[in-house]
This record gives sequence, C-alpha cells and structure tokens, in this order.
Amino acid sequence: MEPVEGHAVIRFADVFLARWHASGKYVVPLVGLACGAYAFYDLPRGLPGRFDIIVIAAVTLMVMVILFCLIMFVVMVALSFLFFLPLNRLQRTIDYHVASDGLRLTDGRGLSLFMPWSAVRRTRETRRAFLLRIRPLSVRYLPLRAFAPADLPRLRALLREVLRDRARIGA
Repeated sequence: MEPVEGHAVIRFADVFLARWHASGKYVVPLVGLACGAYAFYDLPRGLPGRFDIIVIAAVTLMVMVILFCLIMFVVMVALSFLFFLPLNRLQRTIDYHVASDGLRLTDGRGLSLFMPWSAVRRTRETRRAFLLRIRPLSVRYLPLRAFAPADLPRLRALLREVLRDRARIGA
C-alpha cells in the first residue's frame, strides 16, 4: 500500500491523553471499587446497630478510593506538564510516515524514530487519535488532526492490513 504522511504540532492535551490512555485501565477498576464500596455502605442501613463497624469501614474505603483516584489524576497532569514544558516548538513538531514496514516519527530538529509493526501489540482508534500499544508497556499517540481527512481512510486500511486482528479501527 501507498505510505500515508502526516504532520502535527503536539499539544499539552496530546501528552495528557496519551498518559491517560496508557494508565486508564488501572483507574477504571478503582472507580468501580468506589461504586462497590458505596453499594456496600448502602446495604446494611436497615440492619441492627452491630453492623455499624461495617458501615464505617465501607465509607472509609470509598473515601480512600476516591481520594486515590483524585491524587492519581493530579499526578498524571503533573507528569504530563513535566514532560511537555521542556519541549521547544521544533521538538513538538512531528512528521508521521506510516508505511507497510512500520511507523516513522521525525521531529522538527531532525530526530527520527522508526517503529516496526511487530512492536505494536494493539491499536485502537478514538475520537481524537490512534493509540498504538507498544511492547512492553507504552502507548504511541497519533493525533487524527495530523492527517488530511482524505488520507484517513487510506491510513485505516493500511493499519488494518498490517496489524490484522490487533487493530480496532473505526469506519
């Protein structure tokens, strides 16, 4: 297939969303745990007073989980700022070259990174980007705005072709 070219200036939101998607699978169960703790708290309301310690434990657990989620969110924002702020305009300007052998990222200073498709475990398309999960525990974030609207169908077809069952790509 024909290679697809793209160009974008990375924004803070791109850096934050890449971190969020990389660690979101850990945050969602914690929110579920908080909801479970609330349901557990609500359960013994009509029961005798000897269940008061259970109610206190459930409420304490719920508050701790919610605080932990808030702290994790603040930490992710802080880490994103620490990564983003030192980058100058040239370092944030990225050219994308997507071909059948792999993905090449080149910044405005000429630094180039080539990633073969064998390094990609999965790919998923969101409303704003393609998320490439890289071995062992990383995410590469390709903003959709980097590619011309006319090139997006070709890019999706190329990703489906090279990644096969590892690609969850939209229409």
